[in-house]
Amino acid sequence: MTASATSPSARDAGRYLAELLGRRPYRQRWDKPQLVRRARRDQLHHTAIAQVVADYLQESPRESRPEDRDVEPGQLLSLVSNALNGVRLSHETVQVFVGAFEISREDADRIWQIHSGVATVRILTGPPVVPPETAAALLSGRHRTHSVHDHHYLGADGLPYKHETLQVIEAAVDGLDRYAYAFDTDALTVEVLLGGRLTGPLYQAKGGIYAVDFLLDRPLALGERHTLKYQTTFRYRTRPEPEFRRAMSVRVDDADFRVTFHRARRPRTVWWAQWDGLTGEIIDREEVELDDYQTASRFLSDVENVIAGFTWQW
Repeated sequence: MTASATSPSARDAGRYLAELLGRRPYRQRWDKPQLVRRARRDQLHHTAIAQVVADYLQESPRESRPEDRDVEPGQLLSLVSNALNGVRLSHETVQVFVGAFEISREDADRIWQIHSGVATVRILTGPPVVPPETAAALLSGRHRTHSVHDHHYLGADGLPYKHETLQVIEAAVDGLDRYAYAFDTDALTVEVLLGGRLTGPLYQAKGGIYAVDFLLDRPLALGERHTLKYQTTFRYRTRPEPEFRRAMSVRVDDADFRVTFHRARRPRTVWWAQWDGLTGEIIDREEVELDDYQTASRFLSDVENVIAGFTWQW
């Protein structure tokens, strides 16, 4: 069922649409010298966007609006502004933007998911959850993740002692030969079990993030997929925050998160949560129950620009 044009989910879909139009390849359709004199990279030019929409409607008018054949960009400024600012975004308007900007099926499906309210997590459409300088140090954008399975283990002392990850990545550039694995502590050891090997020592990226690079078994061609399996062993000197979370700055198709607690140290309460950036506060949480194996689990699909995971109270 599609939500109303002014529902919270329609609002989020409009803001996500705005994010898409600020990125390649969609930005290239409106950010042209003949349409835009000066546009900051962090801003959308609504008049130029309205021109693209008008050109599309003149060729492909909406069934209920034959007058679209003569529509002018100025007549569409309100529609564009309302849609991209999250004020109003109807089913019909989504179809218009998808057609006008030739939005890919994958991106269009995500807009519809958000618009209908069936997205599995709240989408952050503000600043990137990982600062640009940190993302650059981690070679972000050179791959996408098809699936990731994270399993976090805590001991009888309540401290994390092991983390297992199985991940399938796809090369977003031709010749991808390495993957940067990032974390928020240097009190650990990483072992690659499948798909590559460690290359070089642990290093510190900006924003309090540490990382190691995996050299893949072989360079990947554009669009080629590759499986990685790796294990992290912790050696915390001080007690960390009671949480496990993953920053998903690039698109992840499917994510499976699990945290297993020792039977001798059961937490009082466990929540599934979402954070406002690496150093931000929790912006959404819901209580979850442990299964018979003392494990909290959550499955997500189609996520990006999100920091999510579990937090608990002893």
